[in-house]
Order: sequence, then C-alpha cells, then structure tokens
Amino acid sequence: MVHLIFSEQKLREIKSDTVSTSVAIGFPLQSIEQCLRTNTPPPFQNLFAFLPVRSYGFRFILQADFEIPASRQDILNGNEWNEWLRDEMSQLLPDAYDSFNKLPTILKDIPSASSYFQSMDSIQALKYFLKFIPITNEVDKYFHGFIQRCLTELREKIKFPTRKDNSEEEIEWQLASKCVIVRDPFILKILSSNILSKYCGKYFLHEYLYDIDEKILLLLGMEKLNIHEIIKIIKKQFLIQKEANDGSIEQISQWLMCVNYCLEQMKYLDNNEDDTIELKELKIIPIENQTKLVSTNEMKIFFPDTKQINFTEVDEKFIRLLNDLPTVKLELFDYIERNHVDRLEEIKELLKKFGIIEKRHGEIYGLLIKPIFENESKWKTKESETLMMYLLYVYENIYQKGYQHNKDFDMDDFKTIVQIKCQNNEFYNPMKKTIHLSLTDTSDGTISKIFNTNNSTYMSDDYLNYIKPQEKNQWFMFLEKLGISEFFKIETILYSK
Repeated sequence: MVHLIFSEQKLREIKSDTVSTSVAIGFPLQSIEQCLRTNTPPPFQNLFAFLPVRSYGFRFILQADFEIPASRQDILNGNEWNEWLRDEMSQLLPDAYDSFNKLPTILKDIPSASSYFQSMDSIQALKYFLKFIPITNEVDKYFHGFIQRCLTELREKIKFPTRKDNSEEEIEWQLASKCVIVRDPFILKILSSNILSKYCGKYFLHEYLYDIDEKILLLLGMEKLNIHEIIKIIKKQFLIQKEANDGSIEQISQWLMCVNYCLEQMKYLDNNEDDTIELKELKIIPIENQTKLVSTNEMKIFFPDTKQINFTEVDEKFIRLLNDLPTVKLELFDYIERNHVDRLEEIKELLKKFGIIEKRHGEIYGLLIKPIFENESKWKTKESETLMMYLLYVYENIYQKGYQHNKDFDMDDFKTIVQIKCQNNEFYNPMKKTIHLSLTDTSDGTISKIFNTNNSTYMSDDYLNYIKPQEKNQWFMFLEKLGISEFFKIETILYSK
C-alpha cells in the first residue's frame, strides 16, 4: 500500500476545517501467481471512502476521504474537495511502481512466503504491476484526468527489460520511449538490436513481456517498429556500402520484408503522401543489367514478370524491347518465392507502393519508346535490332489494335520522332528525309524497272522478316501514315541562275 499525506496548510486552502487527510492505493498480492500463470488481469476493486463505495473500474484499491451522499453508493460529482483529492492522487501510481521494484527483495525476506513468492524476480513484479494500469474505457469518466496524469508521470519513470542480440539472459532496462515492440521472430532475426540502437537509439522490448496487453505498453509511451526508423536504418546501411552496389538479393529482400512489416504495424493508408515520397526516395531496388541499386524517384521501374502485361501473348521478338525497360531483377522474386513464399504477394504489393509499375502498352510507349526517339543521344546508343522493334511494337500493339487514337499516343507526333532503318544501315526520320519503300517491297516490282537510282533512300528490307504476308497491305498503310510511300515522292528543287 502507498500513502500520500498532505500538509495542514495546503489542506486549509481547500477545506478550512480540515487538519489532516491522506489518500492510499493498495494492490492485492494473493492473486499474483494465478494472474501471471494464466495471463489474466486482477479483478476489479471497489473505491473506498473508509468504507467501500462501488467499483470505478480500477483493479487496485483506491482509498480517500471523499465526500459521499447518504446512500454511500457514489462520491459527489462537482464537489470541490473531491476534485482536489482526485487531482492530487496522480503521484500514487508512480510511487507504487517504486514499491513494486522492491517487491522481490521484500518477499524474499518473509520466511513464511510461498516458494513462488520467494522466487519472484523484477520482471515478474513489473508484469504484475502492469496488469493494474487502468485503461480509459474501463474507468469511470470522472477519473479519466487522473489516469492521464498518472500515465504522464509513469512515462518518465517506468523502465522495461530489452533484449540483446543472441542473449536471453543479458537484459538492459530502458524507458518506454526507448522501447520498440516487435513480436515477429523473422523481423527480429533480420534487424539486430545493435543496429536498432546504433542508428535509432531504440531497443527491442524483451520477449518476456510479449504477453502484456499491447494497449498498456503503447499508453506508457512504447512504439511499434516505425517505417521512418527502418528507412533511416536502410539509408545508413547502404551509405556504408558507398555506391550501394554490394547489397545482396538476400539482404534486399529482408529489408523489404522489414518495411512491409512496419507498414502493416503502423497501418498506413495507401494514400499517405509523406510515406510514399520516402519510399520512392529509397535506393533499394535492384534492376537487371546493373549493379547499382536505384530508387523509383530516379526512374520508372517495371515488374519483370511478363505474365503481368495485358497482352494475350507476348511475341518473342519483343522480349528484347521489354528487357530494355528498367526492370526489377527477377532474381529478387525468385529468392523470395524459394525462401519466403508466404510473403511474395505482400512484397509485390509493397513494390507497387514504391512506384514499381506493370508493363502495359501505354507505359511502354510513353516511358520507353517516345523518350528514346525524342533524344538523339539516346537512340543512337541503341542496337539496330532494338530500334526496329520499337517501330514494330507501335505497329502491332498500338496501330493494329486501334490504340492510335488513345490519348497517350499521337500518330502526328510519332512520325516526327520515329527513326527508320534504311538499306544503308543508317536511321532517318521520314519527316526530315524522304524515305521510299524498298524496291522489293512494292506490289508488282514495276518501280524497280522504272527507277534504279543511288540518289534515293530506301527503307530496309529487314522489317519484312517480321511482317506476315497477309498483313503487308496494312503494314504499308501504317508506313504511309508515317510519310513512307510505295510511290516515289517528287521533290521540288529550286536552282538559281
């Protein structure tokens, strides 16, 4: 039991005829063993004004000189004296915590105490004390302010056992504000206590307290693992690796699972803009044909699985084109599927939050083909076959399927940027240089009989290797829209005398 005794001078300021009074808090000890073994809370207790009044939702006994009506079934609300007593009680629980810290020593000094009491340690004493912490929705609203003040005082005092790496026996005691709740053994295996304390100044709550009501721990100032802390750790870890090019697939997948765990624990909404920005800035994405890790803030990145594309069938000839997109390494998904298959879909959803996108027609043209054709320094670095596939892709997947009127594609714009392979193995834009169909392309070959000049530029025959015979007319119609015709164009050239 813990008492608070008030000075006569202080009392007279509230109640002039009062010389002394005290408030006390008591904790029944007979139920310690049952409560700890069965992980159940102690029963509710009555509030006392020398005699029992009624239960106000406390599991400890609260005694004070409250003023009560004749029925003795309640304490008087709106009573200045009662409110003063209530407001002065906030030190009771913090003082009781100090007493519980001494409880194991006190019990060991009692010869008649049971063997269970004799063997009680400081963690068991703390766990029993925590079962008395009141939760607001259990307690009469008259005492809500009292609870909040008690919790505020306790947050500055109460300490919890935290775990150390590879040691169940070695314990450090830390304030609740320094403790993080993680119950997932897989995450604890990935994220060491040393890393958490080094970069965040936080510690993992010891597993001995996993059976404590999480609401109580959070009320006392503890936190779940925070996404911002994980991001901070990841940035620090990869900063150590200089160019961030040494991150193994195993390590990357583990960090992704940590991030996903945090998001689930924090229950962030999908549209939380601040968190989305942080994720997109995180250089943790491995992409094909590159050793350096990247972020989606730097570039658009695609999923590797072609089954996710909205195509009825992925043509073999376009695999080169699809591989030209910045794509998450397939190895990452293979690793997760082999080792953590139950988390694979979660990680795919997480990567969507990072900004990883699926390969769709509109995105492939808008994010790959168009930007490359618009930039001479970019398209000139591409292989001849790849540039040919760009044109064939637009023909088969945009023009033939009627997407040329889609808001993401404009034929008039496309013909000003497209590069056409010609028989001299050079690429030209049909709006800047007159390009004719190859003499072998024409329907009857009569042009070859009439014109056979080295002064004209002809489209390469290589494209026809990918065009079915029955589609030639449609192919020619497509080329005509780009300014390439089977008929010779007559150019007017002015000569000055």
